Amino acid sequence: MLLVSGAMASYTSFIEKQRLVTAAEKLESGLREAQNMAKIGYLGTCDELREIRFLTSNSGTGVRYRTQVFCADATNNSLGYVYLADDLSISPQIDISFRPYDNLASGITVVLSSTRSNNAATFDIDKGGSIKVTYN
Repeated sequence: MLLVSGAMASYTSFIEKQRLVTAAEKLESGLREAQNMAKIGYLGTCDELREIRFLTSNSGTGVRYRTQVFCADATNNSLGYVYLADDLSISPQIDISFRPYDNLASGITVVLSSTRSNNAATFDIDKGGSIKVTYN
């Protein structure tokens, strides 16, 4: 009985860690996509791109992010929300503007954490736009 309960605890911990890793990989992918859209000058419905904005939020159902395209003529469109997972929290919220051929105003550090366990992913995004993710 003790072996089974120990195995179940380990398995549950493993599943929680994998959920966090999957969500962190989605978030990193979204950040890189927004960054690349700015680098290549993604136009969408714009004649001229002003910026690509990447934002996160904590909602009642977990963490989500969205990407917005801002045109030079002040129009914008949202590329929609992407839900990462339930029972996650992100702090501080990400609000980054990627501009064509430009670096970020400053680097940031963001922590995506599980509300069910002590697992977390730390995102370090430097001024040049390099993204490094570490897990605990």
